[in-house]
Amino acid sequence: MKINARGLVVDNSDKWIYKIFGMDCIAPVDFDNAIESGEDLEIDINSNGGSVNAGSDIYTKLRAYKGKVTINITGLAASSASVIAMAGDQVNISPVGRIMIHNTTSGGVGDYHDMDKISEILKTANESLANAYEGKTGISRDEILDMMDKETWLTADRAVELGFADSIMSGKNQEPELVASLGSPLPKAVIAKFKDLMDENEELKKHASVVKFNFDETMLRNALDDAIKKYQESSEPKNQGLKCLTIVRQSLVIVRCFFRMTKYTQKFKLDLIQEYLDTGCSQRWIENKYSLPKDTLKKWWTVYNLKGPEGLKLRHFKRKFTVDFKLRVINYYLNNDVSMSKVAASHNLLCSQISIWLKLFMEGGSEALKPKKKGRPSKMSKMTKKDARKILKKESDEIAALKSELRQVKMERDILKKSLTLFGPSKPRRKQ
Repeated sequence: MKINARGLVVDNSDKWIYKIFGMDCIAPVDFDNAIESGEDLEIDINSNGGSVNAGSDIYTKLRAYKGKVTINITGLAASSASVIAMAGDQVNISPVGRIMIHNTTSGGVGDYHDMDKISEILKTANESLANAYEGKTGISRDEILDMMDKETWLTADRAVELGFADSIMSGKNQEPELVASLGSPLPKAVIAKFKDLMDENEELKKHASVVKFNFDETMLRNALDDAIKKYQESSEPKNQGLKCLTIVRQSLVIVRCFFRMTKYTQKFKLDLIQEYLDTGCSQRWIENKYSLPKDTLKKWWTVYNLKGPEGLKLRHFKRKFTVDFKLRVINYYLNNDVSMSKVAASHNLLCSQISIWLKLFMEGGSEALKPKKKGRPSKMSKMTKKDARKILKKESDEIAALKSELRQVKMERDILKKSLTLFGPSKPRRKQ
């Protein structure tokens, strides 16, 4: 049986999120069915490594397997993926394949005692992983630990020479796949956020029928890729999770907006009403229990009392109201001693609709209740070519008259200037 082991090595509990986004990964659970089959295993590895615990789990399962295990390193077996490769009875490596071994890494927060503790844990992990390399190659433990300490990269020839691989694969039958870059696993905080979101979605599915909504998964995937890039580039451990989550949270807001578009089924409404009757709890308490907006159960209870279960059915069409219907609703509300909420429930309306109709009726009468034309009103009235010619002719005549008047004023001004030049300004006469 053949197994393709590509992508990051992850724990079983984290595999689901990689599957959602179509990202390759390797988890211990991937090997369970193959091991149960009892057949010989052929495993193609091309991985940057990942979780030490997951890699150790896979290595242990393969070493304990009674059938033959053949490992083919088609591209890269780095870090914990190189540990998995050491579990093969026969390890083949592509002519362009590589193996990388190094010290385990981790991050932590605390005082110097905590840092000493983490350092001790990392040293212990190195010792444990060295067992796998030592068992395969026969190289002494000190030499192995020294190679890990220096972060050693091995070509195919060097890997066979040192015993990390048994043979080089034939180039004719092998199509190597090389990784583009060393990746980083998804931050645990990001995985936790998505896990909470999926749990919330499952809870909503139990009670609601969701409105169809074409959600762009590419949008979320791009946001996640951007978050991983920020996570890799960050040099300050305290800010890694924050920088990553800030970007991913923006995409989660979009998803949560989608969840808010939920319409509740008739069965869910009836179940809550029955719970209200059986338990004696307040309506607000039940609304809080199921995270419903305020007065939601109150509205359902009012409709149920007026129309029974039929009134709680979902409407799958947009209603249009005539002027006569609006007037009947307003007349019923004004001439009967009932609250607006009861009028709304009896007519299967919203209180806000009745309130708007009432305000329009008070301000403009029945004419104001007529539906308005959609779109922006035209700023210019339509005119024919004949009307346009008349307006242009009128404007042309006005312009000609203004020009004539302007010429006359200019002539009078010129005559006045000439007279002042020839005779000078006139002197005022003295009174006798």
